Parts: sequence; structure tokens; C-alpha cells
Amino acid sequence: MFDIVIRVTVPKEWSEVGLQQKIMRRLNLNMGGPTDIEENTQIIFEELKKKKCLILLDEVCHRIDLENVIGIHGIQDCKVVLASRDRGICRVMDVDEDNQYKFANTFKKMGGDIQRWREELGRLQNWMNKEGGDAVLERLEFCYNSLDSDAKKDCFLYCAIYSEECEIYIRCLVEYWRVEGLIHDNGHEILGHLINVSLLESSGNKKSVKMNKVLREMALKILSETEHLRFLAKPREGLHEPPNPEEWQQASHISLMDNKLHSLPETPDCRDLLTLLLQRNENLIAIPELFFTSMCCLRVLDLHGTGIESLPSSLCRLICLGGLYLNSCINLVGLPTDIDALERLEVLDIRRTRLSLCQISTLTSLKILRISLSNFGMGSQTQNRLANVSSFALLEEFGIDIDSPLTWWAQNGEEIAKEVATLKKLTSLQFCFPTVQCLEIFIRTSPAWKDFFNRTSPAPEGPSFTFQFAVGYHNLTCFQILGSFDDPSDNCLKFIDGKGTDHILKVLAKTDAFGLFKHKGVSRLSDFGIENMNELLICSIEECNEIETIIDGTGITQSVLEYLRHLHIKNVLKLKSIWQGPVHAGSLTRLRTLTLVKCPQLENIFSNGIIQQLSKLEDLRVEECDKIQEIIMESENDGLVSNQLPRLKTLTLLNLQTLTSIWGGDSLEWRSLQVIEISMCPKLKRLPFNNDNATKLRSIKGQRAWWEALEWKDDGAIKQRLESLCIFN
Repeated sequence: MFDIVIRVTVPKEWSEVGLQQKIMRRLNLNMGGPTDIEENTQIIFEELKKKKCLILLDEVCHRIDLENVIGIHGIQDCKVVLASRDRGICRVMDVDEDNQYKFANTFKKMGGDIQRWREELGRLQNWMNKEGGDAVLERLEFCYNSLDSDAKKDCFLYCAIYSEECEIYIRCLVEYWRVEGLIHDNGHEILGHLINVSLLESSGNKKSVKMNKVLREMALKILSETEHLRFLAKPREGLHEPPNPEEWQQASHISLMDNKLHSLPETPDCRDLLTLLLQRNENLIAIPELFFTSMCCLRVLDLHGTGIESLPSSLCRLICLGGLYLNSCINLVGLPTDIDALERLEVLDIRRTRLSLCQISTLTSLKILRISLSNFGMGSQTQNRLANVSSFALLEEFGIDIDSPLTWWAQNGEEIAKEVATLKKLTSLQFCFPTVQCLEIFIRTSPAWKDFFNRTSPAPEGPSFTFQFAVGYHNLTCFQILGSFDDPSDNCLKFIDGKGTDHILKVLAKTDAFGLFKHKGVSRLSDFGIENMNELLICSIEECNEIETIIDGTGITQSVLEYLRHLHIKNVLKLKSIWQGPVHAGSLTRLRTLTLVKCPQLENIFSNGIIQQLSKLEDLRVEECDKIQEIIMESENDGLVSNQLPRLKTLTLLNLQTLTSIWGGDSLEWRSLQVIEISMCPKLKRLPFNNDNATKLRSIKGQRAWWEALEWKDDGAIKQRLESLCIFN
């Protein structure tokens, strides 16, 4: 069995440093110098020599010196599989059975099942002498055929409609699947399985996936032999003219996204077409009047990011259409008058268009609607426009982007909130409440919110309610909720320019990611009530100039913020400490990152008892905190045992003018510390290291003058050991 499997797709324009970076990211290692190949090799070598590791290098088209990249010859239990279409790579790299790496034309990990991988490798070994891409694709079909349902197979094949290695946004992809009828409500489960068996690659940001080039070719080969799925897929091919009519005629799915089309066929014969993707053809400014006439089966139509100004009347022939994407069609002003003929339309996105809500008010079957504030219109008939929201009684997901003057929003937000509150079937809402009073109206009158708030456990059937709320305003950027936090599925709350605590507590109790900006009237985060922050995963506090401490533990008899993973504090001018008073066991035990920036009164980071709770802290950053003299204060941490901060990997200290000490002695093990960055800390004269601790330290970044001024206890042995890790800037 292997301890870890690392798969890297090697781009055509590759570099040794780039390959090292991908491997180190998978190993959760920090890079050394940006161009220091030798240092990076040593870092990878030290990590891999302790593990049984399988490295899969895919799309290899140049010779790779694995000794230079990872120090392969000194690692006993590391196996490397090269995936290439060129058998010459095998010869150039002198690969044979006696070596530590084996060659196969291509390979994909199957669900982490190493035994299955070994069986398939045996089959590949018997086939290694075969030449040609077709044979490669035939062997790859093993992975596809191992999928245990037709739905998973069809969902995988659908991804070939995108170009190779492009970012496929998960939300949009799952919607396509559902609208076309490939899935019901298990889209994310299927997507997770395809990622787990490496048929798709996660981008790491939880918002998108990719399909490998070879896997896409395999999918297209399978599609060419499949009766019910016939793809015309030419995304990102630089097309100026559309494919010929014969190619359109037999297709069930057409993808011409990301091209340079400026015209479309007049009346293509597409009676079997289910999906048509034309997005981001910016030169496409008009669609022929009869273009959609024969597309009676079309279910997904994506025109977003095109230059169209209107849609033809033949759009109304699309009686099966379930999803219509028009977002970012910034010139689009017109829809056909008979748009209500789209009786099955469930998903509509008109953000950043010039359409008005009145133009879509008859589309009452919608379940997902995304609009911008400007779609309400700013004229004298505002009340009529506002009333349109409640007409979408079947809406399950509703989102409003702010793209217009906030004065209008402040005047009309309360009426809009009332309308939104009437939507009884809501399961997801992205909304910016201009005032706390608007939020109160919503939570007091919305049946969907009441049902969500009153649940004591997840609903046995159906999805739970998810939200992304902003309350208050001072600039447009604060309203860009989506993407603000790590996980797009988190319930997010941003409270901006507010005062006091009472008004948001009910929402805070259901929040995963909380942002507090320019708040007044509280001196501690714990004033919001410990019981209301039990579920927080992420907390960001900025420009809250009355906050003096984050948590006051006086009188608290339970653990606090036990699930919090990320704490970010910036421009909090009166902050003196993170924690005040006694610390209850279990508090902050899951905290991974702590960032403190521009807190000029902060004196104490790790008060008495808090450092013992931070067993999972990985990243500590302290910047421009003028009164910080010690990172770990000796007076607060007397008798500190040596294994504290066992997972700390990165320590960043920037522009701390009074800092004199990280830790008074060298008694801590620093067992996971890999990277230290120190800049503009002129009074820091000692580092807390000896010849035996910080054994995983890989780099020390700082100025040479600061390094030369450091003081050492011994005869220079420690300095000599550490100097080789220095990266001077």
C-alpha cells in the first residue's frame, strides 16, 4: 500500500520548478526559493523518504530528470509512472524493470484502490509494446466502464463538451446535468465520485473542476460510438465561422463556446439537440430570426458573455427549454413578447444585462433566478417592478447582485425584502440587506427562513436552506458575497457599518463564515454571544475600532469557537489581546490560520492558557502591530512544554518595530515549522532554535543585514546550520 498518491499533469511548456511546485502542493509543503531547484529538491526528498509514495506524471512529452526534481535515487519506497504518448520518452529516460519507475502509455488512478491499480498496471504491461493513440484510449476505457451507473457515465461524458483543462464551474455544470435530466438532486455526490476516481480533477478552490486532455479524448471516442449522445464539441478553437449545417443536423449536444463567431446558421436542422453552448463569443451580436425553429427538444441554452442585443421570436419555440443563461450580455435589451411560451424554464440568469424584471414576469415556473439590482429598473414605476418578485412563487434559489447606485437600493431594499420573504419554497438566497431593519423584516416574515431556523436537526428529506447575506453598506465591493470565503457552500454573513448586536443574532447562529466590518458598539466579539458562534468556521474582523479583545472568557463555562478554522483581524485600532481571562478546554482547538494586520495596540497574542489549545494552528501571520514585543510572552506562558504549536508550518512576521523575541528560549520543538519570513523587525536579535529543534525548517526569508546582526548562543554551529536555509531579499 502507498501512503500517498500524487498525480501531476505535465504541461507542454513545463519547468522543473513548476513540476516541483505541484508535487510540493500535494505534499502540503511550502516552496523554498522561487527558482531554487536544489533547495526544492531537498525539501521534497526529505518528505518522500519517509513515505511509500506513488507519483503519476501524465502528458509527459519531454525528458524529465527525476533526480534533479525529487532526488529519486535516494528514495527507497517511491514509484513513478510516466504517462506519455511517445514511447521515445521511455527510451530517453532509460526506463526499465530494474529502475524505480515504470512506463505505461497512460494511466489513471481508480478511486484510490491501489490493488485495482496494480491489476490494471499488469494489463498495461502486457500491452506496452502497442503503438498509437487509439490503443491508449481503449485501455483508458477501463476506468469509465468501472463506473457503477449510467448516470455517472453520462455525467462524465458530458464534461467533454468543455475544452481540455479548462475551468468547469461546478454550480453551472450540476445545473446543466439536472436541467437535461441526467440527475435529480445527487449532482454533487456524482461529481465527488468522478473526482475521487480521478476522471475529473478538482481545481482546489471547491468551485470548479477540470477534465484531463487524454480523458477528454477518451470521452469523445466513446461518444462517437454512442447512439443517444452525439457531440459537436469545438470549444476554444478560434472559430470565426460556425460549423457546416451537416454537422449541426445529427448533434444532440453542441459546444462552440469561447470562439470568435460573428454569425450563426439561419435555420439549422437540430431536432435532436438537447444542449447548445455559445457562451463568450463576444463578436456574436445577432441571432437569426428563425435560428431556434427546429430545436424543439433543446433543454440547455447558454449565451452568456455574447454581444447579442436581442433574442429572436423563434426562441419561443423552445418548449422544452429548462435552463437559459444570458448573464453578462451587457447589450441585451430585448426578449420576445411571447416569452411566456417557455413554460418549462426553471433556470434563468440575467445578471449584468439591460433587461428588466417586467420582461420576465410571466416566467412563473422558474426555480432558480439570478438577477442584478439594475434589472429592477430605476424609473417611476418602481413599485410595479418590485411586485414582480413575489410572482415567482416556485423559486428555490434567488440571487441579487449589486451593480447600481446604493442610494436607490437604500430607498427600495425594504420593499424588495418583503417581496423576497413571500417566496415559500426558497432553499438558497443571496441577498444584500441595506439596513438591519430589512433583515428583520425578512427573518420575521419569511416562511422558508422560519422553517430553517426552527429546525433542531437537518431535514430528513430535501435540501437545507443556504444563504449569503450582507447587512449594511459603504461600498459596492462589500456586496460581492459569492467567492468571499473559502467554501462557496458555507452560510455567509457580512455585517457592515452596523451598531450593537441584537439584530443579527438569529442569523449569526446559523452562520459558517462571518465578516464584521466597521462595526460600532461592541468591545469584544464575544459580545455577540458565544452560543451564537458555535458553528463558525471562518471569522474576519476589519476596521472595528471599538473592539479591544476578541474573546473575554470571564464567566464562560464552555469551550468557545471550537470549530473555527480561520481568524483574520485587520485594522482594528484598539485591539489589545486575542483572549482575555480564563480559557476553557476545547476553545479554538481547530484553528488553522491566524492573521493579525495593523493592530497598533495589540500587545499579547498568546495569553495564558491559549497556546495550549492551538494544536492545529498551521499558519501565523503578524504584520504592522507596533506594540508587539514577544510573539509568545514568557510572563504569560511560564513552564510551557516543548511540544506546543505542533502543526505550525509557516510563521510570517512583518514590520514589527518593537519585536524582540519569538520565544525567550529554544525549548520548543517547532516540529512542523517549515518556513519563516521576517522583514523589518530591527530589534529581533535571536531566533528560538538550536541544533536539535525545527528539524523540518526549509527556508528563512529576510534581509541579509538583519541576519548578520543576529546573536547566537554557541560558537556558530546553529548559524551555520540555518544559514543554508536563508533566502535574502
